[in-house]
Amino acid sequence: MLWKLWKDKHSIYFADQDISRIYPGIPRIQRAEVPPGIDPLFISKVIAVTKDLTIDLIISQVDEELVALKENEKALAPAIVIAPPLIFIKMFLDKLNAGQSLASNEIHEPDTQLLTEKSKLDSCPLLVKPRIGRGSRDLFIAKSDREFEKLKEYLLTRNEDFIVQELKLGIEYSVQMLANSKGELKAIIPVKINAKRGSTTSGKVENNRSVIDTCLKFHSKYSPTGTYNIQLILSEIDGIAFIFEVNPRVSTTMCLGLFGGADPIESYFDIQSKGPFKTVEDGLELQRFWVNSIYPKVSIQE
Repeated sequence: MLWKLWKDKHSIYFADQDISRIYPGIPRIQRAEVPPGIDPLFISKVIAVTKDLTIDLIISQVDEELVALKENEKALAPAIVIAPPLIFIKMFLDKLNAGQSLASNEIHEPDTQLLTEKSKLDSCPLLVKPRIGRGSRDLFIAKSDREFEKLKEYLLTRNEDFIVQELKLGIEYSVQMLANSKGELKAIIPVKINAKRGSTTSGKVENNRSVIDTCLKFHSKYSPTGTYNIQLILSEIDGIAFIFEVNPRVSTTMCLGLFGGADPIESYFDIQSKGPFKTVEDGLELQRFWVNSIYPKVSIQE
C-alpha cells in the first residue's frame, strides 16, 4: 500500500534483512538488504545504504532499530530519522516504565506491574507479556488465580522480565499520532480493530471522542516529534479509554491515514500552519490479505 501511495511522489526504497520478503511489485533496485537492528553491523550498513542511495529521510517500522537509528543521527546525516526523541523511544519500549509513567501522569492505563513471585492484582483476567519487545510476542492470559500462579511458575524460570496488567475488556483501537519536528500535533487517526494477527488485518477509522481525548492528553504530557502509535482499549463497562501500549514508531495502519490525507512526512515538516489537527473521515476501512507470488523455475546452463 505504501508503495502505491508514495511511488509517484517520492523515490522510495524498502529495506529488510531478507529482500525476498519485500513485496515483489517493488523493483529490485529499490530494495536494500540490511542486517537485523540488533546486529552490530546494522548502523554501518544503514549508513552505507543511505550514502549510496542519497537517502533524505529514514522511517523505521521495527522496534529493534529505533534506538540505534536515533543514537546515530549525526552519523546518518544529512538523512533525517523521522521518529520521536530517544528518551521517549527508550521509555515506551520498556513496558514497565511506560505503564508507570502513564500512571504518574494520571493517564488511564491498566494497572501494570513487574511479574514477580509476589505479583497479585485485584481481579482476573490478567495479561502477561515481555517487559521489552513487541506486544504481539509471547502474550499470555490468565483467566483465574490458579492459571496466574501456573504462569508465574513457568515464566519466572525464563531469562527475561515479564509484566502483568489488568486485561481490560472492550473495543481495541490503534491510533496513529502525527506530529511535526517541534512536537506539535498535526493529525490523529483512530482505527477500530476488527481483527489482528500480530499486526492489524482488519480495521476502520472511527473518531471516538473518548479515544481522541485520551490521546490528546497523552500528547500534551509528552509532546514527542514525528509519528508514533497508541494502542487503547475502550472499556465496555465505563467507556474509559485505557492506553495499554505505545509504539514509538509508525504502525501498520499508517497507510489508512495516508490514504485519508494525513501524511507523516508532510506533517513532520509542517511548522508553519497553526490550525487544528487533521482527522480522517469515519468508515475508511483496511482489509489486509495475503498475496501468493509464484516464480518460474530458473534453469542453470552448465
